[in-house]
Amino acid sequence: MKITVKDVVFPSPVISNVNNDAASNNSVMIYWDTDIPSDSLVKYGTTEDISSFNNEKNDLTLVTNHYIVLNNLENETQYYYVVNSTSAFDKSNQSDDIKTFTTTNLYDDIPPVINDKSLSKTSSVNSGETLTVTINVIDNIGVTLVTASNNDMARRNATHWSGTVKADSTKKVDIIAYDAAGNTNTTNLTYTLYTSSGGGGGGGGTSGEAFENIVCTETDRQFVGKDMNVKYNFILEDNYVQHIEFTGLTSAGKVATKVEILNHTSTIVEKDAPNIVFKNLNVWIGNLGYFSDNNVENPTITFIVDRSWVRDNDIILNTISFYSYNDRTTIWEKMSTQKISEDSTSYQFKASLPIRGSLGPMAISGREVIIIPTNEPNADPGGFGMIPTPTQSNTEQSIPKITPTTLPVTWTGIWNAKVPGFQLLGALIALTTLYFICKRRD
Repeated sequence: MKITVKDVVFPSPVISNVNNDAASNNSVMIYWDTDIPSDSLVKYGTTEDISSFNNEKNDLTLVTNHYIVLNNLENETQYYYVVNSTSAFDKSNQSDDIKTFTTTNLYDDIPPVINDKSLSKTSSVNSGETLTVTINVIDNIGVTLVTASNNDMARRNATHWSGTVKADSTKKVDIIAYDAAGNTNTTNLTYTLYTSSGGGGGGGGTSGEAFENIVCTETDRQFVGKDMNVKYNFILEDNYVQHIEFTGLTSAGKVATKVEILNHTSTIVEKDAPNIVFKNLNVWIGNLGYFSDNNVENPTITFIVDRSWVRDNDIILNTISFYSYNDRTTIWEKMSTQKISEDSTSYQFKASLPIRGSLGPMAISGREVIIIPTNEPNADPGGFGMIPTPTQSNTEQSIPKITPTTLPVTWTGIWNAKVPGFQLLGALIALTTLYFICKRRD
């Protein structure tokens, strides 16, 4: 016999345990249970006639434990209500009895009480790892909302709330509980981030980088043997690192290398990399301490830089360099970098890597062209020339010393002096002298 969907009879929710907490001057929490997941609806009014229940409040979340908080009620007023639940199959049911509560004339200024809180993991937590938060909270009227690090927690029963958060560099989960009157209570949970130590291979280290600062993460694992040339390959579109290579000096087995491409400067460092930065990144090789002179030699990194970035930022191509942050000296160290190829969209570079711990924050940057006025003979009047950003030199230029020379005042000296008019003056003096000699003879 073939059964079709229309032959299946879906049951309506069975409603039970309808009740309410003590009401404040303007709010109350109403709760009930159903046997199957369904939404929540409360209809209420100030007379016992159900047809006059003109007020409603609902929650479309499908649950079996239902909680609705009514706000903005009149004080010292008796209210009547029924509850309703509808399943995912559009089957509804409504409570049989009309329930009642009466608001008071007392203002609620008592905040919720957080009795217990816990995390699914509190030590060796990886950045970005999902943690489950569990919170037990009560209130004299009713808890309306609980958040953990700005994430809404889900109510599991009258006092139990839970949900998930992502671990980050703050190493803390801030918890806030709200009641119907707007009172709040706050607390927090803390955890420690995972830090790898010792050993050779392992899982590529961990950065402690703020999760929201990471654009993409890519890990490659390669076998490392003694005197073996090892090459890691990276293929993700957002990863501008293509290869990392080194020669193994010891047999370390499988060693992981992880690259994190970042939105901004790494949150691990205190200052930005020099010049105009193309990309910030973290590189982690093996466990902490593995990347040392005893284990590796000749490490290099191959990466690409977009032509559009070079063009749009007026970058001088031969100034593009790879930088590594030294956390001991807090200095960005410039690595030996050279362009090895190019295509229509990018330039490919290879740079050396420092042999230090498990590496860490890196950056790719370059200097821009600076436009300054020039008075060169071949330049247009008022024109501009383009020169790269000048680099400082530790040596001063040697300026030739000019020593004055005394020219003897003789006829020969006057005659030979290359000064306009001196030859003419000498000739006039000679002719005048000759004239007077001839006249005396006469």
